[in-house]
Amino acid sequence: MENKSSLTTGNVWKTLLKFAIPVLLANILQVIYGAADMWVVGQFATTADVSAVSVSSQLMTTGTLVVSGLTP
Repeated sequence: MENKSSLTTGNVWKTLLKFAIPVLLANILQVIYGAADMWVVGQFATTADVSAVSVSSQLMTTGTLVVSGLTP
């Protein structure tokens, strides 16, 4: 017996949440990873270094969000 989820039949909200929650959790982990990078660099480096990590973290997060948003 196959368990198929379809957004055209049945409970749409339940199926949508089953799809969206893992995506949201992955995006939250990406943001936490960037924050941890900035914290570690902030402990040992200069202001310019923290700025570089901040900008690169934002770019990586944006890229990850765009890719995860475009994938089905």
